[in-house]
Amino acid sequence: MDPKDWNLVYETNDKFDAELIKAHLQEMDVEAYVFDHQASMFKSLNQTNYAVGVYVHPENESKAKAYIEEHNKKS
Repeated sequence: MDPKDWNLVYETNDKFDAELIKAHLQEMDVEAYVFDHQASMFKSLNQTNYAVGVYVHPENESKAKAYIEEHNKKS
């Protein structure tokens, strides 16, 4: 994954929530990727908090953010 080709549209500490959003975005024909920072080499050994990010291509960013905003209103 090349970071310049993807934009972060959602960040959470709940991997299930991120995967759910990714699935809904894919149903809308928005390619999405979940990056789990806990599983990455960037995680510090002393760090107990971690984030899970949902990434999309720049051309889908506004569509993804609109869905996420609506999703958060229902939660």
